[in-house]
Amino acid sequence: MQKTIAIILLALAGVATSRAADPERSVIQIMTFAQQPVWDAPWRFAPVQRMGGSGFVIKGKRIMTNAHVISWGRQIIVRRYQDPKPYVAEVEYVGHDCDLAVLTVALRQIRGVI
Repeated sequence: MQKTIAIILLALAGVATSRAADPERSVIQIMTFAQQPVWDAPWRFAPVQRMGGSGFVIKGKRIMTNAHVISWGRQIIVRRYQDPKPYVAEVEYVGHDCDLAVLTVALRQIRGVI
């Protein structure tokens, strides 16, 4: 419960102080490469699949998104609107009970085209 409240407060603080004037520049494309466990055989995993979603920029190079977008993620790739450069993101906070997650963007860029 405290984690959920912390995520919501962090999001509200980030949205209130975000300097993104153009809404198109604050929308982020999120690609997650996820691998879920096989529930009737927990020692096995399903094949890796690509899932997509979106998020928006909040304060401190963070991205607010839904928790189901990054669930079981092995690698999370983010892109800004009309920017061909993909970046690696990492989960900073996740609250599955409120379906919210906060991502931080790593400084390294992915080489090649996805």
